[in-house]
Amino acid sequence: MRPWTVAAWKVVVLELEVDMCQHQPRCPDALAPDHRAARVVVSHFEQGWSLLCNGVVLFDDDGELLPDGRAIAPPPLASTDARAA
Repeated sequence: MRPWTVAAWKVVVLELEVDMCQHQPRCPDALAPDHRAARVVVSHFEQGWSLLCNGVVLFDDDGELLPDGRAIAPPPLASTDARAA
């Protein structure tokens, strides 16, 4: 079995985004500010990721992969150092 190319993965995710959301009201678009509010359609907690109804892949470190292939880095960790306050 050949590994998926990034281009093939994008096509699959984009097709899923178009056809996936049957919810009423519809889930937020992948580029909407509240895109994380979309429903989870596939969850692989053992691998650390979930696919949302709008095609966004969320990772357990709060990073994201958008349907167009752009990655959003997780937010920086808050410092627990008392001197940082």
